[in-house]
Amino acid sequence: AAALLARRGWRVGLCEQKAFPRGKVCGEFVSTRIRPALRALELEGEFDRLAGPPVARVLACPCGAGSRPLHGRLLPDGDGHWPRALARDQFDQLLMERARQGGATIVQPCTVTAVAGTLATGFQVATSKAGILQARAVIMAHGLAQRGAMNPIGREDSGGRRTARRGREFLCFKAHFTGCALPADTIALAAGPGLYAGLVRT
Repeated sequence: AAALLARRGWRVGLCEQKAFPRGKVCGEFVSTRIRPALRALELEGEFDRLAGPPVARVLACPCGAGSRPLHGRLLPDGDGHWPRALARDQFDQLLMERARQGGATIVQPCTVTAVAGTLATGFQVATSKAGILQARAVIMAHGLAQRGAMNPIGREDSGGRRTARRGREFLCFKAHFTGCALPADTIALAAGPGLYAGLVRT
């Protein structure tokens, strides 16, 4: 969003909590639905150069007694492109550099601590590094694990103050393997109560 707005002439400030590039415990499988955005950002060719092999098959492994693996096929988009996988540190850095090239101001590491105002009056954005920023519009993109009042997954009290909803605690980890027997065109998924795992070539 920051890159597209900057390329269209908006003055954009992008506040990132972590300093990029950085590793992230997150899925790296990218569906073909991202293609129009990559094309608009002129990043489609760079994505294809860096991403893993096309993924045409899925192997689902349900967890539980008597469960059997399920095999399925994925479909290409209308232009013949298949889903791919790309390491998040590389993918995020591509997007951030495109925002910077478009003229966005990048502030990192930086935590947004408060947003006040309305669409009619404009917004004041308080951050841990840049002080108070003035903005006509604000896009908040928080993960579900975000804690504190800035978590959009919460509720407002009678005074309009937002309180965070405390969610479950998660144990998340990522591992990179070499010499894996997983076919190059396959993503393997395992799921069960309280568990999700995926394995794909990047």
